[in-house]
Amino acid sequence: MIDGEKVYKNKCQSCHDTKGELTPYNTSAAINTLSLDKLKETLRGYSMDSYNNGFAIIMKPYSELTTSNDIKNIYKYLKSINK
Repeated sequence: MIDGEKVYKNKCQSCHDTKGELTPYNTSAAINTLSLDKLKETLRGYSMDSYNNGFAIIMKPYSELTTSNDIKNIYKYLKSINK
């Protein structure tokens, strides 16, 4: 859980807020509502240029530096704080 919290706070929180509830620029779902598969699919889509909600230019660098393990840990962290 600690790894997920650290990664989330360093990479995600500034746009998605403390619990993943914000939808930056009103272009996507709140990440705290996504399934693990959808979170993985979306982040990988940014890095492979197959997903663009209009802000891929912002998300691509983050997605390229986020490992599959990071994504799982972020997901677990968000689920733990959004009970």
